Amino acid sequence: MAMAKKIGIGIFVLIILAGAFLPEITRFMARSAFKKENVEKSWAPNLAFTSARINMRFFRYKDAAIIFRKGIQAFPKSKEAPDAMFHMAQCYSKDGNPKTAQKVYDAFIKKYPKHRWRDLAEKRTEYIKANQ
Repeated sequence: MAMAKKIGIGIFVLIILAGAFLPEITRFMARSAFKKENVEKSWAPNLAFTSARINMRFFRYKDAAIIFRKGIQAFPKSKEAPDAMFHMAQCYSKDGNPKTAQKVYDAFIKKYPKHRWRDLAEKRTEYIKANQ
């Protein structure tokens, strides 16, 4: 029982430390992905978009939106770019910027008309329009 308690406390401490350093970790990830010498590497888009998604999951919507935007600009042909654009709109919406979110949702619908989240993007655009 004492060993299980020590392991539990250790895991708890690691979680707290990870949360404390999360902003720096995700900034480092994004900076690494956007470095001139790394932009052409196959892993760079995934690193950038993962950094943005982590920020999003921890309610750091402004940082996430910035990284999603930079990622879409740097890696427009990435298979992750459509999802990133949708998530960027979500971030703007959740960060209290519905007009920007609506513009991004509209661009998403126009650019990716057959995407699996198109209908959801349309519903969110309608919701934003109805609540302005």
